[in-house]
Amino acid sequence: MSELQDGITILENAISGTLLHVTDFTNFSGDPTEQEGHYLVLNVSGEEGATLYHELVGAVKKPGRHKFEDDDRQLIVRVSDEKTQKIKLYAEKKGCIPSVTTYDLSGLTLSP
Repeated sequence: MSELQDGITILENAISGTLLHVTDFTNFSGDPTEQEGHYLVLNVSGEEGATLYHELVGAVKKPGRHKFEDDDRQLIVRVSDEKTQKIKLYAEKKGCIPSVTTYDLSGLTLSP
């Protein structure tokens, strides 16, 4: 995904690096109004047997929790305001206390 981002690092709960401005990115949505912007792609892992959910806090469209529907657990979010948006990852496993991890996006740079 080098055409989307550069130098992405995760240190504790902070994500930094550069998101490149792209157009005609159909992997995110079939809606032409959602195919331009800055996209963060992450591969998410979790404990075996856990159900994983994700949420882009501050999302304009499609707010709330979303279940990972496939086994590759690739997260693609459209970032429009790195200073206020955050990513929350939820893991739920029967018999265990659910966990929530919040990632700060303020270390990202949105290229013009």
